[in-house]
Amino acid sequence: GSKSPDEVVGDLGADILAQLPPLLTREDCHPMVFLEQEGAVNSLGTFLSIEMEKFNRLLRVVRSSLMEMAKALKGLVVMSAELDVMYSCFITMKVPPKWSGVAYPS
Repeated sequence: GSKSPDEVVGDLGADILAQLPPLLTREDCHPMVFLEQEGAVNSLGTFLSIEMEKFNRLLRVVRSSLMEMAKALKGLVVMSAELDVMYSCFITMKVPPKWSGVAYPS
């Protein structure tokens, strides 16, 4: 038979969560990127630091909201209004507003 809406949302959330990469760190980058020259990090290092922080913020928001959704579907926490919107977005295959609020403009 077909899946219930809760199963669809739970499966989609688990699938997304399983594919999320770990947070980015300076250690993941080539050592030359953050090499200081004359007491300052080069412009690529500065730019990359800013972009890594933006991406990590997105990863944190996505990961935490997916974990909260999983708990709500199991009845371990209350389904907040924000999670309810996310639930509806998953059913209609749209990006939740909470995610797009911290995502790169598209």
